[in-house]
Amino acid sequence: MKRIAWVLVVALGIIMAIVKTHTAVDSGGGPRMSVTSSDANFIVSSEADTGPGSLRDAILAADRLPGHSRIAIRVAQVLIESALPTLINPQGIVIEGRDGGTIIEAAHQRDGSTLQVKSPRSALRRLTLVHARNRAVTVMAPGVEIDSLDISDCGTGIVIAAGSEGLTIRHSRFERNATAIMSDAFLHDVTIVDSSFSESARAGIWFVGADPSLSNELGSSAIINVANDTFSKNDIGIVLGNRPALIQKSRFADNKSAGILVLGGSATLSGNDVRHSLGNGISVTNGNTVRIDHNSIEDILGVAILLRDTSATIEDNNLERNAYGIVAVDAKNAGATVIRGNVLKKTVVDAITIIGGAPLLDHNQALESRSAGLRVLDLVQSGAQIKANPHLLANTLKGNAVDLPLTGVYRTSGTGQP
Repeated sequence: MKRIAWVLVVALGIIMAIVKTHTAVDSGGGPRMSVTSSDANFIVSSEADTGPGSLRDAILAADRLPGHSRIAIRVAQVLIESALPTLINPQGIVIEGRDGGTIIEAAHQRDGSTLQVKSPRSALRRLTLVHARNRAVTVMAPGVEIDSLDISDCGTGIVIAAGSEGLTIRHSRFERNATAIMSDAFLHDVTIVDSSFSESARAGIWFVGADPSLSNELGSSAIINVANDTFSKNDIGIVLGNRPALIQKSRFADNKSAGILVLGGSATLSGNDVRHSLGNGISVTNGNTVRIDHNSIEDILGVAILLRDTSATIEDNNLERNAYGIVAVDAKNAGATVIRGNVLKKTVVDAITIIGGAPLLDHNQALESRSAGLRVLDLVQSGAQIKANPHLLANTLKGNAVDLPLTGVYRTSGTGQP
């Protein structure tokens, strides 16, 4: 009997120790952080990197819970000295900043990712992450939700790793990062909506990876869906390489090198507004079954739509006041390209330029160009000449400096690139 009593006392002591570990007391003497089997809420009330009431302690405690947990931050900022613990609870963890947001200051973090999410169905809400030298957030789990997240002055804002299917990023803002969102993984059902990207030194979104054969097998099934987003003053708004994507109803303004750059694979670019780029509006190289339709592209200092060795459909776009309108270069017999129903107005140089290849030009309108409405050039490279032989059907060339199609020869540089 004495032995049983002793065991009960020891067990009770262990339970009390666990409760003390998960219960902190604020300056007023009330409970600050509590954990029970029925209450999985953690309140962060300290700005410090470690200690009672800190975000670090809250994540460690949430990781140990047997069920889904929620961390509510009630301070204006959290100052961290090193990467926070990885979220690993298999049932999911929600981290929410206070109303109006909470700043996580990572200036003293030397390396790693400020937040790493390995916990499926987790969520990050109302947080502002600043000054992470390497990565602000790394996602490595399915079904993660990111809402109202601000990331600025970081190396990479969000890295999306393999296994992050179903990720949703919405109502978020990315400013002055090297790259705002980056991934080289093959993913499905990644959605980025109602967010803004500005002043990225490299790109707002960078989805580039190897193995184009796998990309071609995926065909037109989008692995990334971008809609109703804004890209301004980045070097490039979006870079895609062998990662099928749907980019729609987004605005690209004042980006330096390009609004959208596709470097292989398939993509659908639909209903976007692209303007004031110092380089090109939309540029596609080695694309496969790329579709560009119903976009408005204006005041581009380079080429509004540039295709290199790409099979594509360019349809029902409005292009106005660009240096060049549509330029299609085909040195590799890339496949059928259709240019149909586009309206090109007040192009500074040529409205449509075909260099090599045999695309179909159908019911386009080239109006008021300062040079040719249509220029057709054979391509000469490495001593070989590739004939340009477009199929012309009911196009309108009117009010241009030259309304009849002009022909000639285009010779490549020593690199073999036009």
